[in-house]
Amino acid sequence: MAGFAGLDASAYPGNTRMAWLKANTNLCWTGFYLGPSPSHGDAGWMTRRAALLAQGWGFAPLYVGQQ
Repeated sequence: MAGFAGLDASAYPGNTRMAWLKANTNLCWTGFYLGPSPSHGDAGWMTRRAALLAQGWGFAPLYVGQQ
């Protein structure tokens, strides 16, 4: 079975850093938060889908519910 490297981060690292990671590493997917978590209010990922798609990222949809 093939494996594909990816990353998941709580806070969005920024478009510039994500572009650098895509161009300079073997990472091919990123976790993408579908909604804010009750325990973590950062919604930075949710407005970046178009930019990440344009950079060539694949997505692993994530949702964190009440913990």
